Amino acid sequence: MAQAVATEARLGWRERLSATPYLLLAPAVVALAAVSVYPLFYGIRASVERYRYGRETGFVGLDNYRTIYHDETFWDALRVTLKFVVLTVSIETVLGLVFLDVWEWTPLLFLILLAGLQGLPQEPLEAARVDGAGRVQTFLHHTLPLLRPVLLVAIVLRTIDAIGTFDQIFVLTRGGPGTATQLISIYGYNTAFRFSQYGYAAAMLLSLLVFMLLLMAAVVRQMRRAAAGAEA
Repeated sequence: MAQAVATEARLGWRERLSATPYLLLAPAVVALAAVSVYPLFYGIRASVERYRYGRETGFVGLDNYRTIYHDETFWDALRVTLKFVVLTVSIETVLGLVFLDVWEWTPLLFLILLAGLQGLPQEPLEAARVDGAGRVQTFLHHTLPLLRPVLLVAIVLRTIDAIGTFDQIFVLTRGGPGTATQLISIYGYNTAFRFSQYGYAAAMLLSLLVFMLLLMAAVVRQMRRAAAGAEA
């Protein structure tokens, strides 16, 4: 009888112990839902509504999304955003890869790449040195291929952040002169808060979110293929 009670007590303790991580994560999950999940669902709802002077006037279905394809300002803002992303991510990745601490985001890429470099297997690098390969050859033919998965992760993370860049451009130029520096984030902000077209702004930014998800899915698929090829 005593053994059965002791066994039951141990099982109860294990169950409580196994639930502890979920209880510790619960506040973070609630906070995440409050600041991310709820705004996402609210944005989806707003994207199928029409607003006039900031007031909801009725359901329009996919009309806001159809408008995107005929909005020249949207496509111009998308071109400016892509140009900005390509330039900033490329320069920051190169600077981060060369172990430098420049400007705002290079340290993040530097730390990610440094962690990747420290985790690389040393045998191929040592074999290359024994074979007489120089530093540049070792880096190009051994270090860089081994670092490719980490490099892709760093580029993906910075690309996601760069697409959503808002504060620097807004403070410096507010998207001007004209629309020369008007990123998608700036155009969405102006559409929502200057012209009170909340539904159209939500449709624009949700379309951008879908584009980013598709882009990231393609990158992840490529990483898996590369990993499978390396294992083979």
